[in-house]
Amino acid sequence: MNKMCYRILFFLYGAFLTYILLRPTSDLDLPKNFFSFEGMDKVVHFLIFALLAYLYKMAFPRHSIVRELLLLSAYALLTEIMQEQMQLGRSGDPLDLLADIFGILAGIFMFNLAKKIGRKK
Repeated sequence: MNKMCYRILFFLYGAFLTYILLRPTSDLDLPKNFFSFEGMDKVVHFLIFALLAYLYKMAFPRHSIVRELLLLSAYALLTEIMQEQMQLGRSGDPLDLLADIFGILAGIFMFNLAKKIGRKK
C-alpha cells in the first residue's frame, strides 16, 4: 500500500474516531459481556490511539516522532475537552487522556519495531 492510501485511511479512521469519541452517551449503552471489566474503557482508548499513531506514521513516515506525539496528543486533549464541554452525557477524563498518550507511544513503538524487523529480512 502506498503513502496516499495510508493517508486516506488515516483521515477516514480519524473522522470515525472523532465521531465515536464525541457521540452522546445514549449511543454507548453496550451490553455487559464476558470481556467487560473495570477499566476496559482505558484499554479501548489505548488501542484506538495506538492504531491512530501507527496509521499516522505509515501515512507520514518523514514526520518526526516529536511532531507526531504533539499533534496526536493535542487531538486526544481536544477530544477530552470537547467531551466535557459539549454536555452530551460524556465527561473528560484525565485517565482517558493518559491512556491515549500511552497508546500513541505504543503505536510509534510498534511502527519502529515493524520497520526494524522489515529491514532484517
